[in-house]
Amino acid sequence: MSHENVEIFRRIADAYNRRDVEAMVEELHPEIEWQPLPQVLLGGEATLYRGREEVRKGIRELDEDFAELQTE
Repeated sequence: MSHENVEIFRRIADAYNRRDVEAMVEELHPEIEWQPLPQVLLGGEATLYRGREEVRKGIRELDEDFAELQTE
């Protein structure tokens, strides 16, 4: 992974930990495809979110299920 990508990931993780969804989403590619892992690991269904707006929705759902989730 390039240094630039590592820095982008760090900014996304920091924004998520602050629950600053807008700052997080702004770092993402407009055509992002995101499949959150926590639900799957706990036996839930795999959901694929496409685009920034769907990622916003997915983050809200993730926060409902995992109020204390932090990323490092």
